[in-house]
Amino acid sequence: MRKLSKFDMKLLAVAYKLTGPEGYAVLEYIAKNGETTDDTLSRVFRVKPNVIRQIIYNLDKHKLVIFRKDIDKKTNWVTFYWKINRDFFNTYIDFKRNNIIEKIRKRYDYEKNQNFFVCTQKCRRYTFDEAMEQDFKCANCGQVLSMEDNSHLVKFLERKLTAIINTQKQSSLTHRKSTR
Repeated sequence: MRKLSKFDMKLLAVAYKLTGPEGYAVLEYIAKNGETTDDTLSRVFRVKPNVIRQIIYNLDKHKLVIFRKDIDKKTNWVTFYWKINRDFFNTYIDFKRNNIIEKIRKRYDYEKNQNFFVCTQKCRRYTFDEAMEQDFKCANCGQVLSMEDNSHLVKFLERKLTAIINTQKQSSLTHRKSTR
């Protein structure tokens, strides 16, 4: 049995989030013991093989495990040997980071390219077109709408976007250096 690395612990945290405690437990066993079969896992966890297979298929669906197939020449029995997909973690982080970047970029563009109007009660925020439809009066309280200064929000989103992109570049450089 091997000791879990920091990388393995991060991968297990993601596994817990994606597959729950059962997936976490199975993946932790595989991380500590290396390549294993569903029959071995079934015996270790004292559950029926179909229960373990469901957990493994869930791990596989999320790309947390990979397998190799072995076919017995005499019986044609197929055995799957499961192991951790360590390449998954970097792909997963990149995927999540790109989703965050895209959401921030959309919000940044929206905030930068719109004029917003609010009443003194700040009941609701209106775009220019919405404010014009309301004759520049709040639909909730009836007060006159005035233009909102959202430059602080635009600058904040711009800083966040820059920071995440720089982190992504740094992470990519570090990953390239470690794979050489």
